[in-house]
Amino acid sequence: PTIPSTDPPAVTQTPLACSGQAGILWYGASWTAGENSGGPANRFVNITSAQLNVWYPGVVFSNQGVPGMDSYAAASGVTADVTTDYGIEPKTRFNLDEFGLNDFLHDWIGTPYTAGEENAFTANMEICLACWYTNYPGTQATIMTLADMSPSGGMTWTTNFDPAHWPDYQLWEAAFNAGITVAANAYPGTRVVDVRAVMYGHPEYYTEPYHPGNLGHAAIAAAIAAQYSSPPRSEPHTCTPTNTPTCDINATPVCAN
Repeated sequence: PTIPSTDPPAVTQTPLACSGQAGILWYGASWTAGENSGGPANRFVNITSAQLNVWYPGVVFSNQGVPGMDSYAAASGVTADVTTDYGIEPKTRFNLDEFGLNDFLHDWIGTPYTAGEENAFTANMEICLACWYTNYPGTQATIMTLADMSPSGGMTWTTNFDPAHWPDYQLWEAAFNAGITVAANAYPGTRVVDVRAVMYGHPEYYTEPYHPGNLGHAAIAAAIAAQYSSPPRSEPHTCTPTNTPTCDINATPVCAN
């Protein structure tokens, strides 16, 4: 089959603004949790949040990264994770980080690609975003593209994603990244952080299979922070749902204001 471009379709983006008292919820897997980062201070979650707090004092955050979590687990657990009070109220920012890699490792690695196989992954990302915006309408989110884990993309620690061992890897990666763009476009408050472009061709950004090291975390943090680098503005969060929180993709929140 013809290998499509590994770059996701272009998305017109403007930086997100972040004003004081913004509660940021980070939702991801081992990259978000900071596995192999050498400690909290080196994690892109902490680096980004610290930078935002310099620009816009009052930013607080909660890291809900769980090593090994794939998009299915994310979609099934998002209701509890989004609606729990982590002490970061009001929640105004949601970051979907590095989902897709564990889907590959759990379900698809080495498998021939069939068009449409990525639809379940895309649907899971849309469920996560729908849950967020249902409970926190008028807020903003980011979502990461998948890094190219092949040797040409910079991964030299494992051959699992080498096209010589998994001929259809680039088809899978392109399809998942296209799905991420589809999910982002479905929710106008969402911006794509192109981690694929950030990590591509940088073997020094990794220090073991599947995980970035300190340099990688710093590079990812810069890419996320760039999405929040516009001048401060008032928070867009104007609706407080008074109905029972739900992640029904078709639900409309009942607002108190």
